Amino acid sequence: MSKKRMTKREDKVALQVLIPRELYNRVLEVAVRVYGVQRGAMSLAVEEALAYWLQMHTQTHTPYNPRLTTREVFDRVLMALRDYLGYMPLKVRRENLVVAIKRARQIRDERSVKRWIQAFCDEGLLKPMGCSNPKYATAFEIIPLKASPY
Repeated sequence: MSKKRMTKREDKVALQVLIPRELYNRVLEVAVRVYGVQRGAMSLAVEEALAYWLQMHTQTHTPYNPRLTTREVFDRVLMALRDYLGYMPLKVRRENLVVAIKRARQIRDERSVKRWIQAFCDEGLLKPMGCSNPKYATAFEIIPLKASPY
């Protein structure tokens, strides 16, 4: 019983596909530049392209509709507030903020609105005026984004 020599080609499969000649020539030209070899450059390019294609079509851990961050929701609330009032205020009354949150998030539930106000205050995007508790504040100051030091 002799040991069989394992070569690089034994775990490979021949694939025959039809593609436009112009595409073939362009891929071959770039593959030779990228991989630095003439022989096998096309195989390497096709292998890499198929691996990329598989990766793009088999990822299930990435949600199609990722949840928005608190900052993104706040930006949408500010846009709704501007549309509602006609200008961008620096200070906003609770009633106007509630309307803007309901419009931006398309919600009706008062508890959800209270949670969003609390989340905005916790993130430092809103500051309650008159008292320290956002639950009882009748007005809020909109905290502008700080300029990046870079």
